[in-house]
Amino acid sequence: MSTEQITQEAIELSLPERVSLAKRLWESFEYGLADAEEKNVIAEAARRDDELTAGVPSAASTARVCARRGSTWDAPGLPSRGGS
Repeated sequence: MSTEQITQEAIELSLPERVSLAKRLWESFEYGLADAEEKNVIAEAARRDDELTAGVPSAASTARVCARRGSTWDAPGLPSRGGS
C-alpha cells in the first residue's frame, strides 16, 4: 500500500480515530531514537522513507511483526489486530 493510499484511508477516519492515529505515529518516533537530536530523527525518518519507497527493505504488516515478536497489536481506542 502506498503512502498516498494510507493517507487517504487515514483522512477518511473519524476525528477521534485520526487523533488516536496521530498520537500513535508521533509516539513511534521515540522508539530507537530516544537520545537522538531532532535533526538526526528527521534524517532517519527520511532515510527509512527512501528505503521503503525504493522497496528496500520491504514493509512488514503489523500482523507479521507481531507474529515475529509473539505479541498482538491492541491499541487503546483502536480495533484489535489479532492475537488473544
